[in-house]
Amino acid sequence: LTKAGFDAKADIALTAFRDAIRGTGSKTLTDLATALTPLATSAKQAEAIAALGAIANAAVTDPAANGTAIALLKGLLSRIQTLENKIDSITDGTSPATVQLSGSITSVSSPPVVGTKTIIATAAEIFAGASVKANRRKLIIRNEDPVLRMRIGPSSVTQQNGYPIEPGATVNIQFDPATAVAIYGISEGAALSAAILEV
Repeated sequence: LTKAGFDAKADIALTAFRDAIRGTGSKTLTDLATALTPLATSAKQAEAIAALGAIANAAVTDPAANGTAIALLKGLLSRIQTLENKIDSITDGTSPATVQLSGSITSVSSPPVVGTKTIIATAAEIFAGASVKANRRKLIIRNEDPVLRMRIGPSSVTQQNGYPIEPGATVNIQFDPATAVAIYGISEGAALSAAILEV
């Protein structure tokens, strides 16, 4: 049985399945059981089809179990539809779906950049090398001054409103590598030295 042949026969069976459950059309559960029989082309398919056939036959031959079988089949249809909707929201089926993870900073993908930055009383962007490291995942800033405090924040950071880094203290900032975010620093007094590590 070719794939096209299997698809055609499966379509007939599923149409009977749907109509029998919904009580529409002229198809019955007996039609479903009959349509399922020729679809098995592998052991796994045979197992699945036999199980569906048994449910369909039970609903036909045992009136007492009919309501339960119908309820079970309706539940199965609902779950299948939910799964299909979730799959459709991920991929159109023409190629494997890809997923971009974000917010996970669990590993180093390139060598770190280290350096020393002179922080003055005017806000300036903080980075270790000649420019900000591409796809930066983490920025570590250590205030190496024994007395002066520095502050960090956005480009509008001032000596009063920035986040303080005490003398000798270290701050770790994590980033989404796909999004460049600038961090600025300013000294509360004279120029001071800060050790910088970018990962």
